[in-house]
Amino acid sequence: MKTFVWVDGPRPRRGAVTSYVNRLLDIGADEYILQLQGPVNQMRWAPSILSEVTTRLQNVGRDVLWMLWGYADTARIKYQMSYIHKVIDEYGVAPDGAQWDFEEQWDTKRKTIAEVKDIGDYLVEQIILLKEELPYASMSATAITKFPRPTFSARVLSILSRGVWDSGYAQAYSFYNPKKRRSGKAHWSTKLPTESKLISPIVRAWDSLGLSVNIGLAAYMQRWPTDYPYWVSSVPSTPMDAVQRSFNAAKLQSPAGIGWWSSKHVLASKKKEIIRLIANR
Repeated sequence: MKTFVWVDGPRPRRGAVTSYVNRLLDIGADEYILQLQGPVNQMRWAPSILSEVTTRLQNVGRDVLWMLWGYADTARIKYQMSYIHKVIDEYGVAPDGAQWDFEEQWDTKRKTIAEVKDIGDYLVEQIILLKEELPYASMSATAITKFPRPTFSARVLSILSRGVWDSGYAQAYSFYNPKKRRSGKAHWSTKLPTESKLISPIVRAWDSLGLSVNIGLAAYMQRWPTDYPYWVSSVPSTPMDAVQRSFNAAKLQSPAGIGWWSSKHVLASKKKEIIRLIANR
């Protein structure tokens, strides 16, 4: 079973790549998923820096995935693909896989389900072309399930059910809770699942798609609130206990991998120590 970490937060400045990569390696994960974009469309990474970080991680045997937002917008998809091809063609560097994050940007009520499906057709075409160029690379997706019964929205399911994905990355720490905001969506992340009976329904939602499933856990908010949900039999006493307990619960699902959101939370806390021990097993 592999371990992975989603990488967000500040990118390294030119000349500081070595120290940046060393900090990532200190986490001890097998796979690093570099978040290329913020919630808006622009790329966070300069192509030269991205190529150097990718190469340095790969040179020490780590897998590197490039993660993009799943936008329900053909112009933005074109922009994403042109950026990826620029890095590959100009710098001779390619990732071990690409990942799309299908959250609010894809599950948008500004477009009908039929429109989103049409845009999905275009994205699938681009992914197929990318797979032809990088036949060894894995294509994966991540998304948030709805609360309280873990299911996917119709728009998200319309893209996850396509046959282009090699694996799914379950966010076993977040839900959409329609009751939280008038807008109809909000992350439900203040009471993090740490028991198998809470994580397993999320995994089953991904299993139903026929994909190899990886489980993402939280490396943040491990100080448990006083109104912890009634269905949890006992509350972890420390953040370290919580990280270990959620890992144990995820491991019971026999996933392809277990990882954490995100590198900035791991590196900014003492939880790095236990995550490093877990990652290095």
